Amino acid sequence: MKRILWVSKNTPLPSQISYLKGVFGEDCEITQDTNPFSSAYDIVRRFEKGSYDEIVLIAPISVCRILTDMGYRPLWSEMKRVKPSDSEVESRGSLDRIKGTSRHYQFIKFKRLEAVDLIFSELE
Repeated sequence: MKRILWVSKNTPLPSQISYLKGVFGEDCEITQDTNPFSSAYDIVRRFEKGSYDEIVLIAPISVCRILTDMGYRPLWSEMKRVKPSDSEVESRGSLDRIKGTSRHYQFIKFKRLEAVDLIFSELE
């Protein structure tokens, strides 16, 4: 049985759970950790302490980069922006709250995050 750590304040959607069970087996165990993390190392500590096999991560790109640099390959939830009638989830970020708007998304699939490359250029 695969054990999956879900590191996010966002509750897994039924379609996401179904997808994971289709890939890892109906008996896979998905544990959500909604506690804020202080760093990528904090996430690794939780992952290792719980003896998880996989991690679903919704985190800043800088945290994702550190994890992949450490050899971890988290699962990334691919979402598509859709009209409200096709939505599985509504997002209201801080700018949305100011404007009185919201964004609507539908789950597509999971992908494995292999690496994060940050490429910079000098300001001229």
